[in-house]
Amino acid sequence: MKGFRNMLSGRYVIVLLILVFLTAAAGVIMSFAGSGEKEQTAVGMVLPANYGEIMAASAQYDGMKAACEEMNIKLIVRKNSDIKLLDDDIRALSEQGIGMIFLSTPGYVQAAKALVGSYPDIAFSTSTPNQYKKNMTGYFIRMFEGRYYAGVVAGMMSDSNVVGYCTGKETGEVRADINAFAMGVRKVKPDARILVLTAGSEELMDGKIKRAVRENKLDVITYHRLERNVEKTADELGIDYIGAFSPSPSKSPHHLFDVCISWKMYFIDMLKSYKKGDLNYVDNHWTGMETGTVYLTGYSERVTPEARKKVQECVGKINDGEFIFTGPVYDNSGILRINDGDIMPDRAMMSNLSWYVKGVEKFD
Repeated sequence: MKGFRNMLSGRYVIVLLILVFLTAAAGVIMSFAGSGEKEQTAVGMVLPANYGEIMAASAQYDGMKAACEEMNIKLIVRKNSDIKLLDDDIRALSEQGIGMIFLSTPGYVQAAKALVGSYPDIAFSTSTPNQYKKNMTGYFIRMFEGRYYAGVVAGMMSDSNVVGYCTGKETGEVRADINAFAMGVRKVKPDARILVLTAGSEELMDGKIKRAVRENKLDVITYHRLERNVEKTADELGIDYIGAFSPSPSKSPHHLFDVCISWKMYFIDMLKSYKKGDLNYVDNHWTGMETGTVYLTGYSERVTPEARKKVQECVGKINDGEFIFTGPVYDNSGILRINDGDIMPDRAMMSNLSWYVKGVEKFD
C-alpha cells in the first residue's frame, strides 16, 4: 500500500511539473505575441480647418476614416486654422493619449520638424517624402507607377503622337510622374512628343491647352492639378484625357480612364506598420500598386482591347519586380542619367530629380 501511495505521489509531482511548464510556456508565447504588435485604440490626424473644401485633404480624411473603421481604431481630428498653432494641435492630441499622428500637408511637416522631438512617444507620419526625423516618417505613394500605365494608353490612343501633361509646379514628385508617363508613351510610340504645360491658374492653363492643340496637334492629355478645369477644356476641344487622383464624374466619351489613389488602402498599410511598431524604422515608406493604393479605374469603351492588354502586360512585369526607372535612361538633352541595368532609388526621384527623360518638352 505504501508503494502504491508513493507511485501516486510521483505521478502527481510529474503532472504538477507539466502544468507549471505549460503555464510558463504560454506566458512566453503571449509575451512574444504582445511585443510583435502593440495595441492602439486611437490615432490623430491634423487637417486644414477648411479641409472639406480641399479635394486632396477631404480625400485623405475620408480614407483615414474608412481605414480606422475597418481596423476598429478611433480617429481624432484636429482642424488647424494656422500653422503657427500646430504645436497646440499636437499637444492636444498627445494629452488624449494618441500614439500616432498623421500630418496631412507639407506645410505642417516643415513646422513639425522642430516640434516632434518634444513628443518622443508619438509616431508621426506624413505623405510628404524626405522629411525623416527619429519619430517622423514620410509615407509616400508611387503614383508614378499609375502614370506609366496612363502613358502606355495615351501613346496607343494618340493619332498625332503629341500628348500633354498639365501641372501647376515642377517638383521632384511631379517630374517623376511626368517622366514615368513619358516612358509609358514612348514604350508604344518611340517618336512621340510629351509636352509639359505649366500654369498657376485655370485661365492660364486653359489658354495653354488650346494653344498646344492649335500649334502642335496635341490630342491626349493628363494632369497633376486643376483637375476638373483641364477635363472641361479637353471636352470643349474634343481631345482625349486621362483623369487622376480620384474617379472622375465625367461621362464624356473623351474621358479614357483614371489613375487613382485609394487613401483607405494607403492608411490601412500605414496603420498596420504602426501597430507592428515599425512605422518610424525607415526614413521613407513607399507604397503603390502592390498594396492597391494606386489603381486604374473607369475604362472608356474607346480604350481598345489591345491597349488594355498592353497595360496588363506592363502591370504584370512591374508586379514581377521590373522597375520603371531602370537604365539606360537618357534625359531630353541626350545625357545618360541612369546607367544600363541601374535602378534610380525612390529617394533620388523626390529630392534630386531636376531633369526630364527623352521626348519631354516644356511648352511655354
